[in-house]
Amino acid sequence: MNNKKRNIIFIIIGIILVAISLYFIFFNKKDDSNKENNDNKEIIDNNTNEEKEDNQEEQNNTNEDPNEENKKDDDNKKEEQKEDKKDNNKPVDNKTDNKSEDKKEEQKDNKEQEEKEEPKEESKDLVITKNEVIEGDYHCITINSSSDISIELKNSNINCPNGPAIKNINNNKVEIKITGNNTLIANTNKDLDGTIFTNGDLVLNGTGNLTIKSNFDGIVSKKKLSITGGTYDITVDDDGIRGKDRVEILSSTITVNSKGDGIKTTNEENSSEGYIRILSGTFKINSLKDGFDASNYIEINNGTFVIKTGSGYNVKATSSAKAIKAEKSVKINRGTFSIDASDDGIHSNDSIYINGGSINIKTADDAIHGDNLVEIHGGNFELYKCYEGIESNIINITGGTIVIVSTDDGINAVNPELGENDTIRSSKVTFSGGTTTIIAKGDGIDSNGSIDITGGNVYVESTDFRFQTALDHDKNLTITGGTLIAVSKTIGEDDTGPKVSTIPMVINYDKGEGRITIDSIEYMPQYGEYDAIMIASTKLSPGDTKLRYGNKSLDVTLTNGVTVYGVPNKK
Repeated sequence: MNNKKRNIIFIIIGIILVAISLYFIFFNKKDDSNKENNDNKEIIDNNTNEEKEDNQEEQNNTNEDPNEENKKDDDNKKEEQKEDKKDNNKPVDNKTDNKSEDKKEEQKDNKEQEEKEEPKEESKDLVITKNEVIEGDYHCITINSSSDISIELKNSNINCPNGPAIKNINNNKVEIKITGNNTLIANTNKDLDGTIFTNGDLVLNGTGNLTIKSNFDGIVSKKKLSITGGTYDITVDDDGIRGKDRVEILSSTITVNSKGDGIKTTNEENSSEGYIRILSGTFKINSLKDGFDASNYIEINNGTFVIKTGSGYNVKATSSAKAIKAEKSVKINRGTFSIDASDDGIHSNDSIYINGGSINIKTADDAIHGDNLVEIHGGNFELYKCYEGIESNIINITGGTIVIVSTDDGINAVNPELGENDTIRSSKVTFSGGTTTIIAKGDGIDSNGSIDITGGNVYVESTDFRFQTALDHDKNLTITGGTLIAVSKTIGEDDTGPKVSTIPMVINYDKGEGRITIDSIEYMPQYGEYDAIMIASTKLSPGDTKLRYGNKSLDVTLTNGVTVYGVPNKK
């Protein structure tokens, strides 16, 4: 064997050994790490093939293989295959797939959003044709039934943007039971102007809470409206509660904040309808106009009332802002009243009857005003801030405890239609019981007719020097019983009526100041000096006694009649 062949053999053997070594190196690494991919294996294989091909090429060059061109073609094909493999190992372009996935994800999100929103259904309109429980959120509820129907509001929220929150379109009776906490909001119009509006009778009851808000009225019935239970908080731009024929309330708690009237009736055609009757309840009324306004009469049997009208007693209203008003009559049997009014406290265009209750009134006008008649048979009255305390054509006081502090007359008996043009002078004030205390800057008691005292206790004080007097009467002052103490700053020119008494009566026209006593009768004037004292009482007996006033005293002889000392200092 020559050297050339030997060298070729050694070269081939070396190449083979190198290839075997590389093989074991790369494949052992793969087994140890388990992290190499198929690309590395292909690279190793390709490298091995390339080594073999190079070795073969070298050998072929030595042997001068005639098929060299074919081998080159084969090599080119292998190179193309290698490139294809490399391309296959490159990351896949997922733009198209990503768009598809994004679209699917968006569709999924939209579907999930729809599934979340769909159960809510938000607020919606509802038509009711049978008895039903209303629970949850709604827009507008319409009751459409030809027969009487009952619904229950149970933790519901109704917000109607274009009419009443609850509307009954027929003339049938509707009963609404209040359970839990409920809210009704309405943006109404003048034809259907209640948050709750019924053409027929309406009854509200239950033990729950109902909050009402409206740009017009709160609760409206075109016929009869009854509220027999529940707690109501009403805030409206017009009237709070309105029933055409009547409003009757029992055992309810009602708060009204209104720019119109608080609670009212409107039937003026039927003399037996158009009334408000309160049997019991708690009422807090804050209205720019009247608090209670009945087209016929108001009857209050019991309850607690806090009423404010207009801007309160500091500002006199330019339109009607009376606390309790009725066209025909007001009758109060019991109850507790706290009134702050820009107009009259209790007002009737005809008659007022008060049999009891606790009544506190502050007003920019009359505390109690009845055009024709005011009768007080009982109750406790604190009329501390008023223009006139009690005003009517005829005033009868048979009982009760009354305190009047007025900026004009304490009690004024006048025919409202005729005033000073009343030539008959038929107005009259009568006391037959109770205790009445009057402190007035005007006349204490001013009657365009007569004053009669047959019983009770009457304490009157006029505190103004400007021609005012404790007792001003154009006709007779007649005293047949009870006790009268009248203290005047001055004796006015208009105090011209005769004074008649069948019991002991003393009149002293002497300036004084301080406590007044005669026998067992005692009185402490509230405001400084006075120019006249009138005392009459069944507690006095005919005979000699002493009248003490301040640091002065006067010996007097009493008879069953009028005894006068001094001369009036008329101004």
